[in-house]
Amino acid sequence: MSETSWLTAALEPARSLFGLDVPAHEREHPDVQLFLRLGIRKTILFSVCAGVPTAIVLAFLLWQISSHVGVLVFLAAVIFNAIQHWFSHLRLPAEADWTKGIVSSQITGGAAWGLVPLVAMPEDPQWRGFVLAFVMGVIAANTAFGAKSKSTFYGFAAGIGLFAFIGFLRLGTTFGYLSAALLVYASLFGSMLAAINRAGDTAGSIYAVRSRELAEGLEIERRRLAEQVLLDPLTGLANRLGFGERLAAALENHDSEDNTNGVGLAYLDIDGFKQVNDTLGHSVGDALLVETARRLEEVAAPNETVARLAGDELVVLIPEMGRRSTADEVGARLLRAFEGPFVLDGHQLWVRVSIGISKARPGTSADDLLRWADTALYRAKADGGMRYRVFDAAMLLSLTRRQDLRDSFKDAFERGEIVPWFQPIVDLSTGAIVGAEALMRWVTEGGVRSAHSFLSEVASLGMGAEVDEAMLLTSSNFKRELGARFDRDFFVTVNVSPLHLEMFLERPLAISHLAGIAIELTEESALPDIESQSELMTKIRNNGGSVILDDFGVGFSSFERLSIIPADGIKIDRRFVSGLGESQVDAAIVASLSDICQRMNFSLIAEGIETASQALALQEIGIVHGQGWLYSSAVPADRFIEMLDEDIRLGPESNHEAGLGRLS
Repeated sequence: MSETSWLTAALEPARSLFGLDVPAHEREHPDVQLFLRLGIRKTILFSVCAGVPTAIVLAFLLWQISSHVGVLVFLAAVIFNAIQHWFSHLRLPAEADWTKGIVSSQITGGAAWGLVPLVAMPEDPQWRGFVLAFVMGVIAANTAFGAKSKSTFYGFAAGIGLFAFIGFLRLGTTFGYLSAALLVYASLFGSMLAAINRAGDTAGSIYAVRSRELAEGLEIERRRLAEQVLLDPLTGLANRLGFGERLAAALENHDSEDNTNGVGLAYLDIDGFKQVNDTLGHSVGDALLVETARRLEEVAAPNETVARLAGDELVVLIPEMGRRSTADEVGARLLRAFEGPFVLDGHQLWVRVSIGISKARPGTSADDLLRWADTALYRAKADGGMRYRVFDAAMLLSLTRRQDLRDSFKDAFERGEIVPWFQPIVDLSTGAIVGAEALMRWVTEGGVRSAHSFLSEVASLGMGAEVDEAMLLTSSNFKRELGARFDRDFFVTVNVSPLHLEMFLERPLAISHLAGIAIELTEESALPDIESQSELMTKIRNNGGSVILDDFGVGFSSFERLSIIPADGIKIDRRFVSGLGESQVDAAIVASLSDICQRMNFSLIAEGIETASQALALQEIGIVHGQGWLYSSAVPADRFIEMLDEDIRLGPESNHEAGLGRLS
């Protein structure tokens, strides 16, 4: 070990004892210095308050045995020093610069107490010992000041030490000399003790300041995180949680007796937002949301809250609709935000929105207000978009009916009233039944309802996966029953959501129902994400199922992308079939599809056949299989089996007997 390192190690305890190991920037931190200054001022305030009574008592004791003039000079000096302390620093704000004032007051204070041996020394040796002890006590007490500040300590020590030292030396006796020496020793010892105490106080002050800074930092971070929880990270708007809190507060503060003024809500949805994401990319979609948020905040009133609930769903909370603005004024104001084009990443977009507006009534809940605005929003969409609609009594009645319908559907599903009916798929040349499409029906004592009349309720109840699985299971069992009964293969097609299929493919029991079933996927659901949908189709085929693209021909780039979709067949959309016999364009499209399917070994089914001329045109083109009301609507499973038992050949003449009306 080198001499320098050895010496450093040896002095390390001393450095720590006197606080020299504390970094200078820590000791000189403004808050640490303020903390110490406040500490010294509190100590001095106590000293001043106790000093004057102490001086009076001491003067009383010395009055009979010392010079009256000296005692009065001492007492006056102490009182003067107390007044000096008050005016120089005690009355000033904590943040003011009163360092010079306190140091000068401490010098004066030390001198005042040092006057006792100088001008009021008793003649009695015993009382002189008392004075020595008293001065030693004052010097010891000064270490409390030194623990906070060196300058105040040395200022006081200089005053009392100088005057007391001279006072004892003037005695010219051994006692006087020894007393003077003892004062020097006491001052040196006190300075060392003050330095040690000061190191501790400084460390304590640093710890207190850092603890406070840490607590403040943690509180700031807590508030920041709390705000982030309530904010949408993309747009900076309030999110669903933050909006919910503000909406609840607005409804709570609303005067339920004031029917002219109420909490209003505008629900906005960007028309065609999915198409922007699909064609221009999600970065442009995100930029569109950010710009939409900015524009809405520009047109929103100061007391209104703009929030993003999810996706492209945005809302504006109007705390006082009716007092400051009407629903029509709000709707017109929000639409103005979309009058100009959006320029995003080099693309110029004309954005259209649909807006639904609702207003709280007495007793309205937050869910009610959102549901009403959502209902009005979809009315605006149904009316063509780029407009607003205000929730009214007619919509309330419709919403109530829909709620009743949802409740009824849930009960019906549990009772087994939601079942598949089967529309025959026939050989167009012979009319023989070769397969069926499973179509959902709601069978009640009062009649039968087609799926189109209650599919929205299925979605709103979150029962889509449950219903799809039930349809798949029943159709799979029906196909097996047909095969066992008639000893030949029939194909059965089922419409299932791709999202639900992903869930089914994770469960072995559900996978077993796919064997031999043809899953119908609409072109729209199959093509937006070509890679993931191709993977899904491959899984279906690997598990014994097949894939048919439904409503083919109406989507984007169908022919271009058909070659990379692992499908087994397609269904020609009814819009092309309906024009056969009248439109040469439709005939050409259907003929092209037929040629492509033959070359690619795809099965091809024409749907929506309603007239004999359409059936004839399809046969002339070379289409083999088809379905439609011309042959039969969807029928119950037992009726379908009866038709096979009777070997009914379907066609224009047989539809009346086989079908049960235009329900599909």
